[in-house]
Amino acid sequence: RQLSMNNDVVVIENNPKNISRLQSSFDGKIIEGLEFDKEVLESADVKSADQIIICTDSDNVNIMTAQMLNKIFEVKNIIVCLSSISMAKLYADSDFKIICTTKIIANEIIETINDKENE
Repeated sequence: RQLSMNNDVVVIENNPKNISRLQSSFDGKIIEGLEFDKEVLESADVKSADQIIICTDSDNVNIMTAQMLNKIFEVKNIIVCLSSISMAKLYADSDFKIICTTKIIANEIIETINDKENE
């Protein structure tokens, strides 16, 4: 919701239940389809996007979609969310920015524990 306040946001979603939930609180464009389908990506006009964020529940889908966007559509500003630390390390030097959600959560837990120890 915050992203769509100052930006044109397009969400590609394959799950009808998620689409239904999104429609009630999201004012951006929603496209139903597979995230890595070439025609779906074309209908989302990915070539003109200033930024693309790929954040599904599948690391493999996220990486495959990022590679398609980068190689086929020549998109450069791609952020990829991954949960696997080892996969995040493997793709750390790729042409897209990797955000490892597991690492962020682990760091937050460590910081919280350290803060409590210092009280």
